[in-house]
Amino acid sequence: MNLLLQGKNPLEILDLLQTLSSAEYWTIIEYLAAENRIGEALQAFAHWRQMKDYKPPEKYFAKFMRILGAAKRPDISQLLFNEMISMGLQPSLLSYTALIDCYAEAGCLDYAEELVRKMRKDCIIFNAAALNSLMLAYSKLGKLDHMNRLFNNMKRWGCSPDYRTFRWVIVAYAKAGLFRRMELLWREMDNNGWKLDSIMISAIIQSYAANGLVKDMHDSYLRIKEYRLLVNKPTIRAMASAYIRISKFYQVRLLVKDLDLMRKDTGTLLWNLLLLAFAANFQVKNVQRTMLGMEKVGQTCDLTTYNICALCYARMKMFWELHAVLVRMRRAGITPDLVTFGAVVDCYISGRERFQKMFKELDELGLKECCPEVGTDPLVFEAFGKGDFQTSSETLMQANPQPYGRRWTYGLLLSFYLKKRGATRNSQNSAGNQGSRFVAKMFVPY
Repeated sequence: MNLLLQGKNPLEILDLLQTLSSAEYWTIIEYLAAENRIGEALQAFAHWRQMKDYKPPEKYFAKFMRILGAAKRPDISQLLFNEMISMGLQPSLLSYTALIDCYAEAGCLDYAEELVRKMRKDCIIFNAAALNSLMLAYSKLGKLDHMNRLFNNMKRWGCSPDYRTFRWVIVAYAKAGLFRRMELLWREMDNNGWKLDSIMISAIIQSYAANGLVKDMHDSYLRIKEYRLLVNKPTIRAMASAYIRISKFYQVRLLVKDLDLMRKDTGTLLWNLLLLAFAANFQVKNVQRTMLGMEKVGQTCDLTTYNICALCYARMKMFWELHAVLVRMRRAGITPDLVTFGAVVDCYISGRERFQKMFKELDELGLKECCPEVGTDPLVFEAFGKGDFQTSSETLMQANPQPYGRRWTYGLLLSFYLKKRGATRNSQNSAGNQGSRFVAKMFVPY
């Protein structure tokens, strides 16, 4: 290992040293595999096999086939498997499992299935570990019929599915929305005395949430609490999204408080959800208290935090509070995005138009020549929807990605938006109302 760390060529090391232990050979092979130097790893393994009077046991071939499986090289694994047989080594469950894993990881499922048939023909006794990689491949690729057939065959062949088998099948059924099948397997696991782990529970909750089955989602969440498992961020987001879609913002607040705001592994997600639950109901005092609470515990605010406040204040036409949020963003060094820009435009331009104040606020954002970006959490749009300026801008950018051969900027989007508003107003009122069209002409360079 010291020679490897000194930068010596692994193949030169093999030539220099006459005798190496098995552990030293594996150190060199695993080093080369980790560096994705599979060709040299093969040469090292061949060097080892060609040593005088040395015949590697089957377990070494199986181990190297697993290395090739991680590198997605089933073709070389098959050659090694054939070479092992030519050396007089009879393949057992160990090497068959390694080769099946290799084909399954590479997505060559037909070859893996052929090996399973060959194992049955050779009367090799299966175990669940030999088929779990194939089951996992079916699960990832959504081949539910193949997976279901293999699961039932395992029982017929006297090869009882183990915990990992149940995990992959339940996760696949959950992702596909096959709740009846999933619940039957869940019940079967309970009968075996097995508890669901965080991977299975998370998949189940996320699937219920995506399909709007809020009660089932909540019941599954209670099972997580019963098992004392930690809820991960994707699951939290899925649950919050399900509640937001049916406007149950109080449930979002209860969820956040139940999960503990002081968790360090979720960043600002829980605080932002609490803030969003208040802001979506325009509970301004609670929004302000939540912001103060974040400052009190030292929780850093991000772009989403400020945009939640900005959207709340903009919808309520609270001009001073919106201005204060923009000032705090600048002091925190956070760059506004299209959502922030749109909140300012929608706030000042709707109803009684205040163009001078609007342009002053927009100038202070310093985004005139910047390319539009959206960095706000999509959950915010589920609660608030998208403002008129943001919707119009995204439609425009999608329809014409490069206007006049140029890139879009915030200033250009605003110019188009104001012209559109002027045209709309004049089409509704032909009495010579200049309105936004006049203002757009004045500020086209913006």
